Amino acid sequence: MMLKIGNKSRSSGFTLIEVMVTVAILSLSTVMISQSNLMSMSAYGRYVNRLGIQNWAEEKVWEAKERILESVVPEVGKTSGEVEIGSRAYRWELELVELREKEELHLYAINLDVSWAERGQAASVKRHSYLLKSKE
Repeated sequence: MMLKIGNKSRSSGFTLIEVMVTVAILSLSTVMISQSNLMSMSAYGRYVNRLGIQNWAEEKVWEAKERILESVVPEVGKTSGEVEIGSRAYRWELELVELREKEELHLYAINLDVSWAERGQAASVKRHSYLLKSKE
């Protein structure tokens, strides 16, 4: 003989409130994850552009140093131009300044400024270098 205590009529399944709360939590987490993915892809794109132009800028500075070392009287002043790397155009300006002339030594400053527009904002990479050249 079985003794019944209370009326336990439970239905199996979830209530509408439980389903709605679960859907809201899942949709909010999906939106947050997708936003973080978009932000990380944007940052990755910016740094890929910056790293690509940094290598080019280092090469440009080394070329300027070689020109100074190879010439008897280097041309000081500003030069500028544009370079296209990948699908992006970069504007550059190279300035060569003779800082000091002392007996047997010349001190030159090389300033390179590379600029471009990225997502409507200005971005730039600057390189500064110095070269000490002895008179020949």
